Amino acid sequence: GRPRNTWRRDLEAEINNIKKSWRELQEILKQQHEFITTASHLVHERELQFINNTLWKMWIG
Repeated sequence: GRPRNTWRRDLEAEINNIKKSWRELQEILKQQHEFITTASHLVHERELQFINNTLWKMWIG
């Protein structure tokens, strides 16, 4: 039959898989956060440019 400690090896393997999946998920979330931060900065820059240009045109006009 199966040795008595087989369940422990199986459990450790499962726990390691879960830890690996968790680390991968956290890495994905970190990358997603960086992407969103970068994108929002770009949008903000464009908004500032638009506002500056509009005010400049109003002031000149």
